[in-house]
Amino acid sequence: MQKVGYAPNLISYSTENRMEGKATHILRFRTIGYGIVMLAMCSLLVGALAFRETTDLKVLRERNTLYQQKDGKIENIYTLKLGNRDNAAHEYVLSTDLANSTLDGQTTFTVESGEMQSIPLRVSVPESSWGGRNLDMHFTVCLVDDSTHCVHHESRFTGPVK
Repeated sequence: MQKVGYAPNLISYSTENRMEGKATHILRFRTIGYGIVMLAMCSLLVGALAFRETTDLKVLRERNTLYQQKDGKIENIYTLKLGNRDNAAHEYVLSTDLANSTLDGQTTFTVESGEMQSIPLRVSVPESSWGGRNLDMHFTVCLVDDSTHCVHHESRFTGPVK
């Protein structure tokens, strides 16, 4: 500061109270408040990581045809996207809650760690049990080792109007 003609110590990293020799408080209300906010944000981050879902299921309907009628059956075609967010490979089994339905396609599959697998699937219902309206259904994917760890996804089964 002397080079430009100003008094020394105009810029310092201290408070006015400290420079005047008065008592200073390190733990102020603002400092404690920021600490509490930081602690809350860190605990929320750790909680979100600890309790995240390790299996991801998405169900996509076939876009071209809503349904097909073949051999006395009404068929809907789906593509399931199954993701494994865990650190180990897992074996899964697929089921549905639609009454009188059959799943044509692979129902047991292994997904490696960090992978997402695309599974084509055909669900069929006999025409004799068709009620003539769209039905809500759920796809359920469970771990083969642990049947309590299941992921559900709602979808719709469509067919002809009677």
